[in-house]
Parts: sequence; C-alpha cells; structure tokens
Amino acid sequence: MTVRKISAICATALCLAMLQSCSTASTATRSQRQAETAALVGERLEKHDFKIYVSYMSPQRYPSRDITSDYYVKVGDGRLISNLPYFGQAQVPTMTYPAQGLNFDLPIKSFSENYNEAKLRTDMKIHVSNDEDSYEYVISLFDNGTADIMVRPQKCDYVRFSGEIEM
Repeated sequence: MTVRKISAICATALCLAMLQSCSTASTATRSQRQAETAALVGERLEKHDFKIYVSYMSPQRYPSRDITSDYYVKVGDGRLISNLPYFGQAQVPTMTYPAQGLNFDLPIKSFSENYNEAKLRTDMKIHVSNDEDSYEYVISLFDNGTADIMVRPQKCDYVRFSGEIEM
C-alpha cells in the first residue's frame, strides 16, 4: 500500500468515527429533550392546570382545516375555558342569541383521567354544561406535548382538534 492509500483510509476512518460520535450525541440530546418534555407534561397533568393551543380542526360534516389564530382550551382551578371555533350542524336549535359556540368559561361537572402506557398518553374526559348545551371534552395529552381534543356537544355535531400543550 502506498502512503496515499493509507492516509485516505485513515481519513475515512476518522470521518466515520466523528459522524458516529455526532449521531450518538444528537440521540442523547433528543432523548434528554423528550424526557424533559414528558416531565413537564406530567407536572401540568398532576396539577390539573394546562393550556392547549390548537392548530388544526376536523368538523364532523365539513373539511378539515388549519387554524391560524390563538384558539385554545385551558383546564385549571376546577374550570374549563374553551376558546374554539365551531363548524357543524345543530340537531336542536339554540334558544339563546347569539350562540356561544365553543367559547365559554365553565365549572367542570365531572373529570376522569387514565394513562395509556402503550401509547404514552393521558386520556381525560371532562363534562361541562351551560344554557345552550352539555359538552364532553375528550382530551388525549401525549408525553411529547401534543394533544388531541374531541368536543362532543349533546345537541350538535362533534368537532376534533389537535395542537400542543403550552410549556
């Protein structure tokens, strides 16, 4: 072997070693960030105090769409604050005017939660009601900070939302 081939082999080996160390470091950093996020989500859930900013909605009868405004759902102090858009049909017309849609601050009537270890998520069911309707909010909070929300009004079409928990 010539000196040129030996130095090319050494340079290739050195580059491969550097790439391997970089990927190991980035994997460790990614794992560390995931663990920190999961800990923050767990802390918020333990206190029953969290806010989810939604960025996507899927109405029952209409096309899904991105949401560009600051729509959110907040749970805390025994209350559910909902600031969400609504597209759907009512099975029973509302007697109040103007219709509130999914914009209200109501006390929570019932709350249940269950951790699904296989899917790394906490599933919650929250019931609230006002003069217009009764609502069931089914919220799935994943350990990575993302969330899915299904709002099931008793007298209207359901709507699904997805977004992220405020960190």
